[in-house]
Amino acid sequence: MSRGHRGERGACALIGGIALVAMLALGAGTAWGLTTRTASTTVGPSPDASSTAAKCPRGKKVISGGFNNPGFADLTSGSPGLFAYASHKSLGRRWTVAAQNDNNGAGTEKAFVYCGNADSLSTRWVSATVPNMATRHRTLTARCPRGSQAISGGFDNPGFTEDGGAGFFPFVSKQYRLRGWRVSVELFRPAPATLKVFAYCRASGGVQTRSASATVATTGSQTASATASCKPGERLISGGYSTTSEQFPGGSIGPDLWYYGSHKSGRRGWKVSAFHNGGAVEDGRFKALAYCEDT
Repeated sequence: MSRGHRGERGACALIGGIALVAMLALGAGTAWGLTTRTASTTVGPSPDASSTAAKCPRGKKVISGGFNNPGFADLTSGSPGLFAYASHKSLGRRWTVAAQNDNNGAGTEKAFVYCGNADSLSTRWVSATVPNMATRHRTLTARCPRGSQAISGGFDNPGFTEDGGAGFFPFVSKQYRLRGWRVSVELFRPAPATLKVFAYCRASGGVQTRSASATVATTGSQTASATASCKPGERLISGGYSTTSEQFPGGSIGPDLWYYGSHKSGRRGWKVSAFHNGGAVEDGRFKALAYCEDT
């Protein structure tokens, strides 16, 4: 072979190598890549409540969202106790989070929106009343159309007001049987409340569930966190959580978990944080849930 041909081959190899690096870089950007945007709001001492919305950049679509109360420790004096009563997709590429403060220290509520290049997700929702009777719990499931899958979801308490309007704390928010998003709530005000549950649907399937568990003791700090992680080669889409020990078994006071954080953590993780409201005879157990797909 002539020296000129060898030079051409070397140049082609170099160009091919550059192209491969570019493809790998692009792949890494899309594989791990939900774009994250955040927004924060200050919530004053109890019973103050506030909402905020994080917005995706132009050209990106809302895939999922989450919330967090940074710095929460417990319900001791001066510590903010912000618990979300709304976390859902809203108009204009936004994810809205609303929280009420259950303690006497002001705090910060943080909303997260996770954005991607996927086609727009369709929305299904269902609404019902949480009655002021018996255990004051309600479970609802919003379901996607046949042939599609719920890849994320959310909840809302429309009509909530801090000066006495009914409110609840969701102790379950998770995918249910592929097409559904299920939310269970505990009413904490002596009045009926409206629960609205959302499922965000995509035509293609293939979403896998990864989980991690934690126990929240009835004594001590009464808080715990768990992070569920997608496997290497999987992309995180969304996340959720579920109280795994029975809530108020038999009508008596059981583990009473309030969730103050549910959001993406790192490239492949979904972190969930819960507080045990005490007055219970058993520790509380919960699962952090990460919903993942192959890259």
